[in-house]
Amino acid sequence: LTEAQPLLEQKRKETENKMKELEKATIINQEKRQQVEQEKKKKQSLNEQIESFNNDVEQQLSKIRPTLEQAETDVRNINPKDIFSLRTLVIPPENIENVIKNVCLTLGIKYASWKQTGLKVLNDTNKFISSLIDKIEEIKVHGSSVIPDQTMKLLPKALGSKCFSAEYLSKNSFARPLGLWVRAVYEFVELKKTVEPLERQAKKINKELQVAKEEFENILKQLKVCKEKMINLQEDYSSMENQKKELETNIESTKLKLDRAEKLTSLLIDENLRWKESIREHDQQMKYLLSDAIMSASIISYAGPFDGQNRARLLKKFKQLLYDFEGIIFSNKYCFLEVMGDPLELKEWCRFGLPSDEES
Repeated sequence: LTEAQPLLEQKRKETENKMKELEKATIINQEKRQQVEQEKKKKQSLNEQIESFNNDVEQQLSKIRPTLEQAETDVRNINPKDIFSLRTLVIPPENIENVIKNVCLTLGIKYASWKQTGLKVLNDTNKFISSLIDKIEEIKVHGSSVIPDQTMKLLPKALGSKCFSAEYLSKNSFARPLGLWVRAVYEFVELKKTVEPLERQAKKINKELQVAKEEFENILKQLKVCKEKMINLQEDYSSMENQKKELETNIESTKLKLDRAEKLTSLLIDENLRWKESIREHDQQMKYLLSDAIMSASIISYAGPFDGQNRARLLKKFKQLLYDFEGIIFSNKYCFLEVMGDPLELKEWCRFGLPSDEES
């Protein structure tokens, strides 16, 4: 018990400390759960914003997409024979040359003259057509900055001239696809300028979304660690609580045993006294054993015929004769009934009416 009590106090302190750790871990776990919910809402909000921007961009671009697709188709379908015919001209028609000039302007090629620039551009038909298609793709990838602002300022005047009118283009199989291509590129770039802020904003939000996703994943990992820590703490706390209860049970059991032992010890002390008294009486009986035996034998042998009074005188005389003759010591408390009788049997005799005095 002396060893168990300090151990119980230690277990109680350890259990209390573990309980505090568990409470702290529970609070942290709740905070992490709240952070997870907040990050989830933030991520959802960013996704919705990006989706909204993308929808706006797609809605805007869908307006020009058919025009671009038609321009690409028309350019691809340019008849090489028309280009070959143009290359044979020393001086081309003015409207045709104006179309070629604006094509070169849009492609970023400085136009010097028909002979120095126009014929050179048209020299390789496939390369020329590919450059037109590539310019559109370049704008799609890199944005409106592909066409310089200075060029964009010059194109509206050209597009308003006769050579880019629908009437003229409809009559010229070569000028039509090129004219439509210049107009489509111009309109596409102008539209890109309006949607690029949305695209930049979507890109910015997308970066924020990536950061939010990483933060979300990080918090999820932290939450997982918190959950595992909580499980371990709960297991440790349960184990300590069981050990504490076991110690308390053992201490209570030990106290009960000690109480019983104390009572038993107290009873044994009384029993010890009783045994000492019994030994003393036994020693006393052994001291007078000879005299008690002689007196009892004498009474049985000679006192039977006499009444109680004569038996008492005869008993007294026997004591004196034996003492004088042999020096035998007699107990002053000698009683024939106590030496030779059975208490239960004597009670039985009394029940049947026999006298209870010592002499009878």
